[in-house]
Amino acid sequence: MSFHVALVCALWRSGLLAVIAVGAAIPVARWFGGTGAGTWRTLAATLIVSPLLMPKAVIAYAYSNSVLSNIREPWLNEGLTFIILAMMLIPIAAGVLLFAPPPPLTLASRHLRRMLPTDCKIGLRRLPATWSFLLGGPLRTRTMAGALVFLLAFQEFEMTNLFRIRSWTVWLFDAQVGGLTIAESLRRTALPVAVQTGVLIIGLLFLLGRHEPRSEFEARPRCNRPTNACVWAYLLASTVTICIIPLASLIIASREGIYAMLSEASIAAKLMNSIILGIAATIGALAVARLCTWTNRRRLLITIVLCLPGLMGALVLALFVVALFQMPVTASLYDTPLPVLLAVVLLLLPVIILLKLVLDTAKPKHDLHLARLLGQSNHPALKRQGHELVWQLRGRAWWCVALLLFLLAYFEFTASSILAPPSMRPATVLLYNQMHYGQSHMLSAMVCMLLLPPILLAVGSLLILKLTWRALSHG
Repeated sequence: MSFHVALVCALWRSGLLAVIAVGAAIPVARWFGGTGAGTWRTLAATLIVSPLLMPKAVIAYAYSNSVLSNIREPWLNEGLTFIILAMMLIPIAAGVLLFAPPPPLTLASRHLRRMLPTDCKIGLRRLPATWSFLLGGPLRTRTMAGALVFLLAFQEFEMTNLFRIRSWTVWLFDAQVGGLTIAESLRRTALPVAVQTGVLIIGLLFLLGRHEPRSEFEARPRCNRPTNACVWAYLLASTVTICIIPLASLIIASREGIYAMLSEASIAAKLMNSIILGIAATIGALAVARLCTWTNRRRLLITIVLCLPGLMGALVLALFVVALFQMPVTASLYDTPLPVLLAVVLLLLPVIILLKLVLDTAKPKHDLHLARLLGQSNHPALKRQGHELVWQLRGRAWWCVALLLFLLAYFEFTASSILAPPSMRPATVLLYNQMHYGQSHMLSAMVCMLLLPPILLAVGSLLILKLTWRALSHG
């Protein structure tokens, strides 16, 4: 299979995924936006977010035996990959539809447009006016969602590699490992980079275009009962397919290999490397994100430039970092952890910038200001309530953001496998290379051990933050 054939397959798959994911995300976003605060909304948010937190390599490993049994029928593996990717990308598209800046044309203006009689002469040509109302309406946010889904599907490597799916990322990675020169690898990335750049330009044009402030009084369209039933069915199916089945198969298969895994000394060192990389990359990304803002055009341009390398995907970014640290000036730093740390931080920057934009626009700033003023009160009860409100309005959200960044850095494979020095190889590289041969009891136990540090770190950090917040409120 040639590189161009693999590229065409990835283009076809990504375009179809973008259309299907955005189409399915419309009722999901409408349904979630119409749910009120309470237990049902918390349950819905949990079902939506849970598939996004599952590492793709773990999902692919859980289905690896099925993939190996279907090796002579690749269309079955292609269909399984397509279904799993669609289930994981629909919540991302729904998030864009929910939190993207509202289009300039409100629901009321679009409704008035539809009420105009067909023979009404308002001084507008029919086709330009129709396109103007489409681009100024919901098509704007749907295009942004489709662009993001296309990029994520087009850059996919871990799942396509383990599922033995034709993709340009798999072809280029195998060629790079097989001895392809870095110059030839970068030359091969020209077409994928051009495709991604075009999609990025389209998405940024809509994102940075004219928007109207979101009205708190504008009613959101509600879903009927059949649509609600379909959304719940999708959420349950995605949770079972992406979370419950992989975790259950891992736990069942790891029972016989847990004792053999405990005698494996290398896994502990590799896990520590993963934890160090995750914490360092998270701190670095948060530090850089504090300098990024969109209050003026100069800062906005700097923010976009910093996000561009990460938006090209882990494989392209890793190859460019390899070329950067093979220059005479930086060659002495190539065998240090700096290249992989730089690559992972650049990968996290688009995520943290996007989440920062969502947090700044979703929560009214005057609410946070009033909560902070309440926390400065001399009255102990009012002070405690003020700190609790600050935690609910901002502290809890930023803890979730930091945890998400840590998970992305901790489970990052592509950049780590190419850039990490042998003494600093994370556990994901060690385990991923063994996943190609199917499941085993010891490997399943090691994968379960890989999932433990993020869980323990999340619980421990949450307890520490809560105790610190409580101490500050009583101090």
